[in-house]
Amino acid sequence: MEEHLEPKPDRRDRPKTVILRALGGQGKSQLGLEYCRRYQDHIRGMFWIDATNKSSAERDLERIADQLNEGLGRVLKNTKDRLMFMKERLRDWEGRWLLVFDNYDQPESFDVTEFFPTSEFSRPIYVAQR
Repeated sequence: MEEHLEPKPDRRDRPKTVILRALGGQGKSQLGLEYCRRYQDHIRGMFWIDATNKSSAERDLERIADQLNEGLGRVLKNTKDRLMFMKERLRDWEGRWLLVFDNYDQPESFDVTEFFPTSEFSRPIYVAQR
């Protein structure tokens, strides 16, 4: 996981994705947490999203949008506004950031990529049982 997520000196850093899949109780979430702990000094923002279902993912992403909006005072009226703001803010954010989508065990129920901003600094990790 570390090797895949680290920037390569010989080319421009690009978004990277890691999917951790195994049976329940095998330590996938702990592996994600350990990566976050080890690299906390090198990543500007780390955001943990409960992706058990679409509602829980939206709730956590709205919370992230509110945190990113602190001090900016942008009016975010609803979920759609918050999600759009979060994606815009991270897309334009300089510095590396990481989104961890934990408990994404039922990908057929919703597409988590709809929440994913594109940026050369992005690092998503999906933690799933399958």
